[in-house]
Amino acid sequence: MASRSTMRRLGGRATATCATQCTVSGAARPSSLLYASPLPSMARRDLATATPAQTPVEGLEKFVSKYQRQTFDLDAPHHDGSASSVVEGLLRRALPTALAGGAEAREDPMKVALRLVEKEVKSLNGSIQQQIEAVTERPLLAKVASYFFKLQGKRIRPVLVLLTAKAIAVHLNPALGAGLTPENADVPVSDRQFSLAEIMEMIHTASLMHDDIIDQAETRRGMPAAHKVWDSKKAVLAGDFLLARASVKIARLREHEVTELLSTMIADLVEGEFFQMRTNVEKEGKEMTQFDYYMRKTYLKTASLLEKCCSCAAILGEADRATINIAKAYGAHLGYAFQLVDDMLDFTGTSSDLGKPAAVDLSLGLATAPVLFAMEEFGELRALVERGFKEEGDVEKAFSLVQRSQGIARTHALAHAGVDTQQPQHREHCAKAVETIGQLAPSPYRDALARLTEKVLSRSS
Repeated sequence: MASRSTMRRLGGRATATCATQCTVSGAARPSSLLYASPLPSMARRDLATATPAQTPVEGLEKFVSKYQRQTFDLDAPHHDGSASSVVEGLLRRALPTALAGGAEAREDPMKVALRLVEKEVKSLNGSIQQQIEAVTERPLLAKVASYFFKLQGKRIRPVLVLLTAKAIAVHLNPALGAGLTPENADVPVSDRQFSLAEIMEMIHTASLMHDDIIDQAETRRGMPAAHKVWDSKKAVLAGDFLLARASVKIARLREHEVTELLSTMIADLVEGEFFQMRTNVEKEGKEMTQFDYYMRKTYLKTASLLEKCCSCAAILGEADRATINIAKAYGAHLGYAFQLVDDMLDFTGTSSDLGKPAAVDLSLGLATAPVLFAMEEFGELRALVERGFKEEGDVEKAFSLVQRSQGIARTHALAHAGVDTQQPQHREHCAKAVETIGQLAPSPYRDALARLTEKVLSRSS
């Protein structure tokens, strides 16, 4: 297997596989990797005549909605209405290779993803803790800053970085994909891409420590929140310390575009918190709808981070601009879906499943997608939303109205492959994520990224 430095040299020389070839012509691939175009024949003809500049992402955005029902037929017999069934139908049509392999295709998508990056993930937490301990003279600071790294989390952000890095390596260097299967897949990542995975986990963990103080959370991942174990001052400083150490690692990447993107992402996290604090939805003197305001906040707090996980992994893999845009679009759509499901779980999950109290968003005065959808059916919710559910009985009443409405179902539909006709500008994000990542060359890593959409939709925590 090629070394990390060899991988970088290969990436620098390789000519990127054209997105049109990947999605339209079905260019020759190794026989062990079956490939089928994700689009119906009529859509393929339209894409084949599109200008090259429109092909990678912009063209896809324009024509996929035209053939939506033909591509993703939610009324087809193989759907039973469950999240996994809907995504299975989507994958069956868009990326058949993602469902190849029998029992593996039925395995938890996150377990499949983790197995493909197991070597890197195993060393990640220990590596971060060692770095923290090595640069501070205060053992207590190291202990507080390392607290969350010792807890069992989803690790979705570093997993995304590593899977994207490997998928793009195969996309740029087709020889790496020859004979590649989930069982023998061992494409290395560069040192800079591994460092990016550490950076993303450090920034995310810092944001959790700060969020828990802002939200007055008691627990995180089923354990006491850091500020409850120590105090708010120590937790804030530990979060700041993690951000500072992440910034040092960013500087050492010596990639100006990545530095700018990650700095913007940190600013997005802060701005997203300010969006969440406000009930006024005015922007630059112009009113935004409640739903547009909510989706903007969702981008800043969640989608921006996942978008940068994928796009920066592509940049550090020396990908061409079209491939970087594919990674960027996939990460953003997955991030939107992730947050929509997270907001839905606030009404359907239990405290033990979530690792935090249920209905916490309402108690914090937050109007998320289920509430905004429910407000269209029950007008009395508007007054509760505008006063931030502050009066006695507001939280209980809002919770009851959401449960009686179509708000939860519409939120779930928006997250996966359903279409909410009243919010056409926010189309089904998991469907878009699968369509977009399908433009990469076939590999177990690409298929694992596609199947992560199933995990996002079916998760209970």
